[in-house]
Amino acid sequence: MKRIFIFLLLWISMFQLYSLEKFIIRFENPQNDFVKKLLSENYDISAYKPKKFLDVIVSDSQIKKFRSSGYNFNVINSETQIKQNLTDTRDLAGYRDYEELLNDLQNIATTYPDICHLYDIGDSWGKIYSDNGNSYYDDFHHEIWALKVSDNVEIEEDEPSVYYLGEHHAREPISLEVTMAILNHIVENYGSDPTITENVNNTQIWFVPLVNPNGHRIVTSEYDIWWRKNIRDNNENGQFDDDPNEDGPDGVDPNRNYGWEWGNVGASDNWNSQTYHGPEAWSEPEVQAIKNLIESHHFVAGITYHSYSELVLFPFGYNENVIAPDHDALQELAVNMANALPAQNGGYYTP
Repeated sequence: MKRIFIFLLLWISMFQLYSLEKFIIRFENPQNDFVKKLLSENYDISAYKPKKFLDVIVSDSQIKKFRSSGYNFNVINSETQIKQNLTDTRDLAGYRDYEELLNDLQNIATTYPDICHLYDIGDSWGKIYSDNGNSYYDDFHHEIWALKVSDNVEIEEDEPSVYYLGEHHAREPISLEVTMAILNHIVENYGSDPTITENVNNTQIWFVPLVNPNGHRIVTSEYDIWWRKNIRDNNENGQFDDDPNEDGPDGVDPNRNYGWEWGNVGASDNWNSQTYHGPEAWSEPEVQAIKNLIESHHFVAGITYHSYSELVLFPFGYNENVIAPDHDALQELAVNMANALPAQNGGYYTP
């Protein structure tokens, strides 16, 4: 009887784990109305290529709901399979964690002191909570770091500034690596490559490889590989919650917290949404750090990296009927960039 009881406990535990597991399902040729419907219902969209496919992260119960409603889709991956693939090939340890990133940035600043300077531009929620005495967040004691590259790096010159930002969204750690690859390419080729040398000598270039360090830890530690937001304590219970069934989840989408057209299309006021915009514009310290950086310098251009889809997006994005004053120049740049980026399954990125 005791063995049967233990077996039942194990079986129930395995069933509960499976029921909590997440899957990626793909809808082919999605219509705009269907995409808008899923967004309005706070589904977690992981990738979208207009008129081609839509990938959604769902639970087992949500899969059953889609099937019972008659939708056609394919299950293309599961959390278990992704973790197994990571273990068999390149696990998340292949990406820099926060400490490794900081060490690399410090080494770059030390190795190239004539053109590089490293700045602490702000704190994360984890550092704020930890400094206020909540030891639960001690492992999230992270600052936001920016590295400036310029020929007279200690001086604020009358030159245009540009920025490169990585990893607003926690589950997109490759965006950190892309930002670092560009940084390394510039500093390693300064003085030998004429174009790079000219740009560094006549521009102030800022790199913030990791906008969302707390969320990055959630993902790279494999606590939740799907996590997207930061770790704002929405329910104020003094700890991180990612289960919507337990008065959660915590977190704000940093990319939806900027003040320009805050709360407009593509953002949600629902805690449970992966696009939750926060209680007010600029409410998140990570975003406030970027705001302060941008307001302190003469920025004329910038780029933020994501791995959401094979797209090159350009302003304005909050309303498809509103066109930026320099739309034609931005569109030309986006098209040229897209045509230079091979897509995973053939062709090129979409501008």
